[in-house]
Amino acid sequence: SVRCHNIKHVFALTLSSVTMAAGSWFVAGHAFAYGGRGCILGSAGFFNHDLENEEHFMMEGNLHWVVNWTQCMAGLAVVAGSVAERMNVDLFLVFSLLFSSLLFPLLSRSAWSPHGMFGGVSNCSDSGIKQVIDFGGSGVVHFAGGVAGSVAAWMLGQRIRRINEGSTTESSNLSTVLSGLGAILLWGGLHGVGTVFASNTIEPALVTGRVAVNMSLAAVASCVTVTAISRFRFNGMWRVELSLKGLICGAVSALAGCATMEPAVALLTGVVAGAGQSVFGHLLRKWIDDVVDGSSVHG
Repeated sequence: SVRCHNIKHVFALTLSSVTMAAGSWFVAGHAFAYGGRGCILGSAGFFNHDLENEEHFMMEGNLHWVVNWTQCMAGLAVVAGSVAERMNVDLFLVFSLLFSSLLFPLLSRSAWSPHGMFGGVSNCSDSGIKQVIDFGGSGVVHFAGGVAGSVAAWMLGQRIRRINEGSTTESSNLSTVLSGLGAILLWGGLHGVGTVFASNTIEPALVTGRVAVNMSLAAVASCVTVTAISRFRFNGMWRVELSLKGLICGAVSALAGCATMEPAVALLTGVVAGAGQSVFGHLLRKWIDDVVDGSSVHG
């Protein structure tokens, strides 16, 4: 995780992602994602033109813009965590511009726009491509951020004086309290994302309850799975930071189908996600210095 003397750098990356995502999403991002009828990228609505007269998935245009802007920031935050302590802030600004104005709109268009490649009503769907359900952004937001972060971290290389996972000095350089607080806040934020989308469905009360239950079960199942695996790996030692990663991984994995899956399936999703995070996180750490394990937790 991030070391104390680089905290300002992390804050700078976070502020860069917020500001650049807002500007890019206003100028072209939302238009590319939801404007017009093209199946690859949109062609209307630049600079939020005529946004108040739009409606997306029973959501008013301005509200829809804000919700998707926060989703774009979430994807960038995953990347910022993966490349912390190394990437130049100016370079990250350029990356944020490309991510929020091209990559994220392209993925949003394909999965969330009714006219996108997997939207179900576009000309692209006539080719036999089935509609994809990504209710809260497991793929569009988190998988995209995890993959982009892992590629960027691999290109940047390892940090100077990187602390090995098994060293005794690691715990003294990290704050378990702050890590736990951040994980709980993030878990609550993921629940908020699911319930916001659920409140704009035909049966909001029913869907909101199902989303909350499934995301809770998946997160808990993933946390327990990661904890069990880590205790086996480290001879019965509790690794709280790994359990926290399992909690977030489970919630992220359930975002896509939390509105449609059964509770038993949510439990199974969490178990598979926790096992995958433990295995791939351990393997990727040998080749990629991903500061917050964003590639295995979110990707």
